[in-house]
Amino acid sequence: MKETLLWRWITGQSGADLLSLSWLHPIPAWVWVLLAIVVGLFSTWSYSRLAGKLWLRILMATLRAGAILWLILLISGPMLVQTRERVEPDRLLWLVDRSGSMNVRDQAGDKASIQSRDQQIKEHVSQLAKVIEDQPKVWSNERQQYWYGFDEQAYQIDPLNLQDASSNATHIATAIETVLDQHQGHPISAVVLVSDGRTPQRLGVELMRKLKQSAVSVFTVPVGQEQNYVDIAIAQIDAPQQAYANDVVPVRVQLSLLPENQTVIPSRVKVQLVDVQTAEVLDEVTPQDDKLAQALQLNVKAKEVGNRDWMVKVIYDAPLDQGSEINVENNQQLVTVQLVDEPIRVLYIDGYPRWEYRYLKSALMREKSIKSSMFLISADQKFAQEGDVPIARLPQTAKEFEAYDVIIIGDVPSRHFSSEQLSMIRDHVALRGAGLIWIGGARWTPVTYDTTVLANLLPMRQVSAVSALGNQPVNVVPTPLAESLQVLQLQVPDTKNNTAKSDPGKTVPLRWLQQMGELKPVAEVLAEARMVNDDENSLPLITSLRYGAGQTLYVASDDFWRWRYAKGDVFYQPFWTQLVRLLGRERLSQSGQSTRLSTAHRRLLLKQNTVIKLTTRDALLLEQNRQSIRVLVESIRDGQVVDQVDLLPQQVTNPDQSAGEKVYQVIWQPRHTGRLRLYPADNTLAASGAVQTFIQVQHPDDEMRQPQPDHPLLTRLANQTDGKVVALDQLQTLSQILPNRARRTPDDIRYPLWHDLWVYLLFVTLITAEWILRKVCKLV
Repeated sequence: MKETLLWRWITGQSGADLLSLSWLHPIPAWVWVLLAIVVGLFSTWSYSRLAGKLWLRILMATLRAGAILWLILLISGPMLVQTRERVEPDRLLWLVDRSGSMNVRDQAGDKASIQSRDQQIKEHVSQLAKVIEDQPKVWSNERQQYWYGFDEQAYQIDPLNLQDASSNATHIATAIETVLDQHQGHPISAVVLVSDGRTPQRLGVELMRKLKQSAVSVFTVPVGQEQNYVDIAIAQIDAPQQAYANDVVPVRVQLSLLPENQTVIPSRVKVQLVDVQTAEVLDEVTPQDDKLAQALQLNVKAKEVGNRDWMVKVIYDAPLDQGSEINVENNQQLVTVQLVDEPIRVLYIDGYPRWEYRYLKSALMREKSIKSSMFLISADQKFAQEGDVPIARLPQTAKEFEAYDVIIIGDVPSRHFSSEQLSMIRDHVALRGAGLIWIGGARWTPVTYDTTVLANLLPMRQVSAVSALGNQPVNVVPTPLAESLQVLQLQVPDTKNNTAKSDPGKTVPLRWLQQMGELKPVAEVLAEARMVNDDENSLPLITSLRYGAGQTLYVASDDFWRWRYAKGDVFYQPFWTQLVRLLGRERLSQSGQSTRLSTAHRRLLLKQNTVIKLTTRDALLLEQNRQSIRVLVESIRDGQVVDQVDLLPQQVTNPDQSAGEKVYQVIWQPRHTGRLRLYPADNTLAASGAVQTFIQVQHPDDEMRQPQPDHPLLTRLANQTDGKVVALDQLQTLSQILPNRARRTPDDIRYPLWHDLWVYLLFVTLITAEWILRKVCKLV
C-alpha cells in the first residue's frame, strides 16, 4: 500500500495531489543548504590528497557525500503523508406538532377540501420522508435526520408512520430545549418546527439566548389557516344509568361553543339520539340560542329490557365561511342505559276518603307499572286497607320504608307520624333518593308540618301562611320545565287522524287550590293555576324541590278528580302516572342496584383531585369484607385501560344509617384527558354494566378554547434565530437553504520511510559503491 502511494506520488498519477512528503524532525531549508556545502567540502577534502584518477576521486567523493546526506535525511524522519479529513455530519432536527390543536379541521387548498391539521401534516411529512430516502445525496450527504413529535414533551417518531395527534397542549419551548440538550456537543444544521404556533408557553429570553449561543437556526413551517373557527362539543350528558321500560328516559345534553365569543345559527345545529344497534334516530332537538348555553333534552321511550347503547350526536351543517366545525371528535358521546321491567313501589297515605283519594287509589291500582299500598288513617281497625300489596300499619323502621320508591302524603295530620317515622321519611328521600308527593288538603297538609323535620321538604317559605283560594275556577298551565321532565303531557285522542296530541287546555277547570305564598329559591314550578278568563294572574300549582338524593313534589290542589268528568282516565291517569314515574326514575338510579360507583365531580381538570366512591349493600361483598376494591379507568376514545386505583373501606360514622351498607373510596387524580369510564375490575361487579360511572377530564391548557393558529409567533422565532418561514407544501426546498454545519477534522495518514528496507539498501549501495571504487584504486 505504502509503495503504491509512493510510486503514485513520484509519478504524479491520480490522487498524487493528496500525497505529500513530510518530516518527523523537520530541518529548515537553509540548514539543508549549509549541510550540503559542509558535506560536499568534507567529501572533496577527504579525496583531494589521495592518489588516483581525478574522475574516480570525484565519483567517490560524490558517493560519500550522498551517503552522508542520505543518513542525515533518515535521521530527520521522512514520511509520506496522505491528506485526509474526518467529517462529522450535522444533524437536522425535525419537530412535528402532535398536540390537541392538530385535530382542528382547516381549509386545505381550495374550499372544497377540508382536512384536519393532523391530516395535512401526515400527508406532507410522509411525502418528504420518502423523498429523503430516495435522494440520499441531496438530503443525507454530510447530514443526519432526527424526527421528533411533541406536545407537552418531545419524543422520537417515525415520519412514514405518524400516530394520531394527542389531546395534550403544545409546549414549543420545552420541545426545542429538549432536542437541543439531547444533541449537545454535535453540529446541528437547524431545527425545523412544523406547528400551528398555538402554545401556552412563552418562548422566553433564555431559549433565544441558548439558540444564539449554539448558532442554531429555527426554520418554521406554519400549519393551519387564519379563519373564524367554531367548535361545538358535548360538554356534559345527564342520563340515568337505569330506567323503566316503557317509560320516557330523559337525556339532558349540555353543549359548549368555542371560542367563547363566537355565535352560531341555531337552526343549523341538530342534536340527535341514535340507537347504536339499529342506527335509528330516536329523538332530535334544535337549540334556541346562538350561544348554545341552554341545556337540551332528548326523550326516548324504549320497550326492550336490558342494556341499551345510544349515541348522542351533534350535527352542524354550516358552510366553512360561516364558521364550520373544526373538530368533530367531540361531537358524539355514548350513553348506556339499563332498562328494567320492575313496578314502581308506591305508598299512599291519606287522612280520610276524600274524592281525590278515591280516584287516585283506583288509578294507582289499575296502572300495571305501579305496585301500590294504601293506608287510610281514618279507617277503623277492621277496615281492609287497599292496594296491590295491602298493609295493616304504617312502616315502623327504615328498612320497611326502603321498600317504597315513592311516598304520597295526602291530607294527613303530622301527629299520626311519630318523630322517628318523620325522620325516616326525610332520610329515605335525602339519602336513598326516594320521591315524596304532597297533596295539599283543607285540614292538615301542609300547616301541621311547619314545626316537623319534613318542613324542609316543603316548597313554601312560610308554611303557616298557606291559605285556600275561594271558589274560583282555574286552568292548569304546564311550564316548559314540565315538558322537559315529561310530566303533564296529556294526550288528546284525534279520532280523525288516529293520533294523539298534548293539550292540557282541554281539561276541566279546578275549583279548589292553595295559595302557597313565597316559594323557596330552590323550588321549581311545574304547573301554574291560571284564573279562568284572566290570563295575567296565575299561582304556582305543582312545584318540585330537590332534597339530597331525592325529590319532592307539592300538588296544591286535591281537585284533579274533576278531570274524570266525561273523560274517564284520558287525563287523570296519565297525570298521576307521569308524576309518580318522574320520582320513580330518581329512586331507580339510586337504589336499582345493590352496588353503586360514583365520583365527586362529573367534569374536572387534569390532575385535579376527586373522590371515587363505591357504596355496596351486596350481601356477598359484605360477607367477603374485602380490604380493597380495584377500579379500572378506561378511555372512551380508544377503549384502552389508562389507569387503575384501589378503593379502601371507610369507617362508619353513623351505624344506624349505614346498617347493611359499606363504603369504599379514595382520592384520585386523573392523568389522562377525554371522556373516561370507571368500572370495577371484578368481573362479577362489572358484568352487568350498571356499576360504572363516567367523567370528562379536560386539560387546563385545552387548546380548543382558542384554536386559531399563532403564525406571527413562528415568524418571530424564525427571524430571531436567522431562520426562515417555509410553507408546508414547500418542504422540499429546505434542502437548498439549510446551512451545512458538518464538522471537518484533519485525519491525515502518515507512512514513515526511514525504516523501510529500500531506504537502507540505498544507503548500503552508496557506501558499497564507494568501497569498491576505493578497492579499484587500491586505496583499501
